[in-house]
Amino acid sequence: MNSKKITYKGLGIVTILFFIFSISASAQWNIPDNVKNKKAPQDATYELIKTGKSVYNNKCSSCHGHPGKGDFLKLNPVPGDLGTSDFQNNNTEGSVFFKLDEGMGSMPSFKNQLSETDKWCVTFYIKSFDDNFVVKGKKSTSIKTNLTVSSDNKAKKLKAKAEFEDKDGNMKVLKGADVEFFVKRYFGNLSIGNVKTDENGYAEIVFPDDIAGDSTGNAEVIIKFKDTDAYGNTAVTKTVSWANPVHYENPLNERHMWGNRSSAPIWLLITYFSVVIGVWAVILWVVFQITRIKKLAKE
Repeated sequence: MNSKKITYKGLGIVTILFFIFSISASAQWNIPDNVKNKKAPQDATYELIKTGKSVYNNKCSSCHGHPGKGDFLKLNPVPGDLGTSDFQNNNTEGSVFFKLDEGMGSMPSFKNQLSETDKWCVTFYIKSFDDNFVVKGKKSTSIKTNLTVSSDNKAKKLKAKAEFEDKDGNMKVLKGADVEFFVKRYFGNLSIGNVKTDENGYAEIVFPDDIAGDSTGNAEVIIKFKDTDAYGNTAVTKTVSWANPVHYENPLNERHMWGNRSSAPIWLLITYFSVVIGVWAVILWVVFQITRIKKLAKE
């Protein structure tokens, strides 16, 4: 009788432990076949892809990163790189549109956030990383450009000169081009100006007074063209000493919930190791009871 009680008790504990350790929270997309075969109401064009890229960078890149770069956030479930051949081969236009429309888990639904046109534009942009994806029209090619930067320390001004190479290989001033000025930050670039070049190809800004720099007041400024499709990815960086000096204190020097293992709160470490030790103690106890049951069975 006692051996039966021990057997049931041991089996119950083993079942509970198995249930606890076998639960997996990985979610799966369930996309109907008719949705997978859904086609866009219009053909993909380079102009629509450009629009989709802009919407994607605004709404999607914070989690998914930039396709083909592998810079997506390490979330659970993992967003993944949308530019890989694995994703492209397993996701049709209809599938991508469905995921944008419905959302799942930590991915929000864009059904009421984006228009139908914008959702198809984002779909086109994502699918444009598929070598077999068909795009109508002719892709516009960017001209060869150059940016030079000068500074006025007294007036705290930055002046960028934009030039382009004509068909004869001569550099000419570039008029009416949008030039953006950024201050480099840890989690992106802070915009401090967006100016069109004048008749002489110059774009000038005054450095803001409220920009924080390093401990010596230095700040790294990035100057580039806004329209990268037309003017390419030409960019220039310049370090200026006009920012406000800031002495940063590393928050990881103190114990916080967001710290690493060496700086985690003491109570959290005690709780964690107590749980680990408790789980192993239960497992060893179960093994001991099973061994004991076998011995009793032989008796």
